[in-house]
This record gives sequence, structure tokens and C-alpha cells, in this order.
Amino acid sequence: MSRAITILYGTETFTAEGYAERTGEELESEGYEVTVTDMEDFEPEDISTLRTLLVITSTYGNGDPPANAEPLYEHLMADNAERLPHLRFSVCGLGDSTYSRFAQCGKDFDRRLASLGGTRFSPRQDCDVDIDPPWEEWLGQVKTALTALSWEPVPETTAPTAPEPSASAAPSAEASATPPDVASTTAAAPEAEPASMPLSAAAAEASVLHERCGPPAVPDAPHARRRNPVLVRVAVNQSITGEGASRDIRHLELDLTGSGLTYLPGDSIG
Repeated sequence: MSRAITILYGTETFTAEGYAERTGEELESEGYEVTVTDMEDFEPEDISTLRTLLVITSTYGNGDPPANAEPLYEHLMADNAERLPHLRFSVCGLGDSTYSRFAQCGKDFDRRLASLGGTRFSPRQDCDVDIDPPWEEWLGQVKTALTALSWEPVPETTAPTAPEPSASAAPSAEASATPPDVASTTAAAPEAEPASMPLSAAAAEASVLHERCGPPAVPDAPHARRRNPVLVRVAVNQSITGEGASRDIRHLELDLTGSGLTYLPGDSIG
């Protein structure tokens, strides 16, 4: 009986990769068959073939997936993403709580896998910059939960086959044929339209306003990421190294006016 576990990691600075490897080693020592895979090397369509999945991912910037996680992330977030009724999963998200969307990528994976029908067999863990304590707590919970799972193969389901009509039920050619010069008088009755629900006074007024004025305006909020960059003006670009220095280190100031971007100390750009 195979006890196979797949660990997928999303990372920018290889931190999540390191914790994925450590998680795999811990589980292998307990007899599980573990495959640790970079999300970039994983075919998104293969997600439906997995039975037991652990996701360990960092978050890029203020809530975006890291670059190597983008293909899988976008595949799962698509409106036509496949259902995952046989998947058991748990997520460990890495982040920095000084950001408003702390460990957001892990939260997104966790919620989306559940909404697609997957079973969260162990709770998600959000790890702050001191990663080891919460990661160890998550791993302990995962180990305990794994012992309670069934590892029997998922039975394959096949669509029921419609029974063939019996010979006695089939109409004879003579009875069913319509003479070519006679129009058939049998027509399918149209489906009854559902009765419309009466609008409340407030709803009716809102409907009239919508027709007159159109839908309410949605403020433009750019979602900047490496595949969708925002161009801003370089306000200051000056060298801060002395003449004859071996390196040219520069002080840059960017004008974010009108970009919709916010910047906090410690944020990276580019």
C-alpha cells in the first residue's frame, strides 16, 4: 500500500525550498514516499492526479505568488479549474507580518484548494519571519493527521451506461414514419418560464438607477507584479561612491505619484 505524499513549494529566495526539503526528510524517516517538487517544474494539469499534497510557499511583495508558483496559482484560480474531490492537502505559508497581506499566497492556495473540493486534513500554518517554531508546530500536526488517513487507492468511478432500448419498446418503422407529403402535427410544448419575483421598493429603485446611470464605478487599483509592471519616474539617480572606487553604488529615488503603489521600509523593487 503506497503512502505517497507530494510537496510543492513556491519560493523567491529559496527559503520555502529549504523547508520543503526538511519536511520531506522528516516524513521519509517515518516511512512515507515523498516527492518534493518546485512548482515551476510541476504541470498544473497534474494537480487532479494527486491524492495527498503539502504546499509550502512564500509570498512575493504584498500578497502575490512567487514567480515559480505563478503557473500553478493561475491555473487553480481560473474559473474553469477542475474539481479536486479526492485531494487531501495542508498548506504552510511563509511571510512577514509587517505586511498587510501577510502570507497571502499560502492563504490563497489553502482557500482555493478547499473551494475546488479538496479536504484540508491539517490546518494551514502562517509562519512569520521566525519560521522554525510555527513550521515545527505545523509539521507535528501534519504527522498526526497523516496517521489517521486512509491510504487505500481511490476507487475509479465510471459514468453509468444508458440501457439499450428493448426490441419491444422500439416503435416500428411503419408506425413512426411520417409521410413525406404530410406535415407532423406533434410539437414539443414550450417550457414554462419561471414566474418573476416582485421587486421590493428599494430593489426597484436601485434597478432604475442602474439602468439610468450604469454600474457603480470601480476604482482603478493596479496589481503590480513582475509580469504586470508599473512604470514610474526616476526622480534621483546619483552615485554615492567616491572617484576611483571599484564599484558604482547609486542612490535612487522613485516618484510613485499616480501609480497607486505604496512602499514600506524593507520592500524590494524590481
